Amino acid sequence: MTRKKSYAEKYAEKHFVTGQTAGRMNDDAKPAQPKQEEPTRFAIVLSYPPTANTLYVNKHGGRLLSKKGREYCDLVTVTVWKEYRQLQRMTGRLRVNMAVRCPDHRRRDLDNVQKIVWDALGKAGVYVDDSQIDELHVYRGTITPPGYIAIVIRQIDENLEKSRKAEKASQAEAAEAAED
Repeated sequence: MTRKKSYAEKYAEKHFVTGQTAGRMNDDAKPAQPKQEEPTRFAIVLSYPPTANTLYVNKHGGRLLSKKGREYCDLVTVTVWKEYRQLQRMTGRLRVNMAVRCPDHRRRDLDNVQKIVWDALGKAGVYVDDSQIDELHVYRGTITPPGYIAIVIRQIDENLEKSRKAEKASQAEAAEAAED
């Protein structure tokens, strides 16, 4: 007996096979993924999420993800699995660059786009939790129907960050000593 396909799987088959939407690649054009013990870089292009007003519903005294929100999370999961078949979850601190290409000329807040994307990537297994994100850069790109989001996530090298912090601290001490 075959399993019934979810909405996200049907959508992914329809839109990802030809590679014609938002710079996505089909299986033939996909670059080989390097095998690493700990992933240090993750890059993906996702479809534009539903509006923030339709993502959550109030039920049973709390806020739950709506049907549209669950479908978007499923779509992100399918997209991640198609692009990174052997994905290992990122466990360290993260630096994220996000380019948002809106689908039309309506006014949109970039911060409304982010939350569902972070939650969906976490559910897809890219990282443990979105609280790992220490540095975030979000850019608004040109209007590009049907809209998409390009994301690059890098793991922060903690030794490099410690040396940068120590350098900044020593610069601050030197500036303070110079003032005295």
